[in-house]
Amino acid sequence: MFELKISNLKIALQLSQHWATHTISLLNPDTGKLIKIPLASPDALQRRYYIYDINPSEFSAFFKDKIATPEKIQDILEFTAPLQSKDKLLIHCQESKL
Repeated sequence: MFELKISNLKIALQLSQHWATHTISLLNPDTGKLIKIPLASPDALQRRYYIYDINPSEFSAFFKDKIATPEKIQDILEFTAPLQSKDKLLIHCQESKL
């Protein structure tokens, strides 16, 4: 089993560069240039998803492309499927208070 860490944005800045072999970034679609977004180290892989964490029953046409769809979740699962015991997966979001 691979190692897993779940963190907030601040901690992810360090972990994505010096610990993770794979990083999944869950970010607010309204993220501007005011925050620093973690980048994976040159030999690591990263996926970014810009989604709102809202209840699908509440979403309107405005949020249609900005929610966690089954397709986005499937993409995340496919990204993590080949991970091996030597790998280190970091999952972080933007607003977490961890």
